[in-house]
Amino acid sequence: MDEDSLIRERAFHNQIFSTEGRAKVGRFYAAAEGALTFYSLLLRKNGPKRECLEYGCGLEANSSRFLAKLGAKVHGIDISDVAIKVCTDSIGGDFRVMDAHKMSFSDQTFDLVCGSGILHHLDLAKAYSEVARVLRPNGKAIFLEPMGHNPVFNLYRRLSPELRTVDEHPLKVRDLRLARKYFRDAKFHFFALSTFAAVPFRNTLLFAPVGRLCSLADSLLFTTPLKLWAWIVVMELSN
Repeated sequence: MDEDSLIRERAFHNQIFSTEGRAKVGRFYAAAEGALTFYSLLLRKNGPKRECLEYGCGLEANSSRFLAKLGAKVHGIDISDVAIKVCTDSIGGDFRVMDAHKMSFSDQTFDLVCGSGILHHLDLAKAYSEVARVLRPNGKAIFLEPMGHNPVFNLYRRLSPELRTVDEHPLKVRDLRLARKYFRDAKFHFFALSTFAAVPFRNTLLFAPVGRLCSLADSLLFTTPLKLWAWIVVMELSN
């Protein structure tokens, strides 16, 4: 990622974080409940009382807040100075404006690096290399990211360019495979395909039962190549 890309990313996210941003797509996150729950379970398993970095903390630093409650020592970085100021004012602790491709932390600083919706904004080779560098031996990186194979999701992305930067690139199979170049072990868990059928029921009593049926359908679909059409992948990367 060149300097122009960094400038675009910072300007876009400062604008998003200073307004209501992506509020209009919030309803779709009902389809991602399983992914968010699984991501939180992995943080709970790997984060308590450890040195943790939220890689791309954004405005809310949800992972940092969650880990801090578990007794972790949390740090956060983001390209947006607006986000870092909000996090510092509301959470305290060590939040810094920093380029995720060139972090100023020493080698082997963290037991856990985590992030949600960050890698697909970055040069993956540089990002993977940096995350692996700052992880301690037997450390773990956990990321929740959008996938880029589903033609329906990709059509929506093309029809709503105002919601993203030109530099975003939802992950493809090649991006997942690349992780294995930098980490000893890489596991990928897929979520949110048929669960989108439950979204229209999210404010009704039908949401829970429809969601359970859709989740069951996904568990079957994700044993086939259709898993690549999932909206979200949760990545477990181990040093």
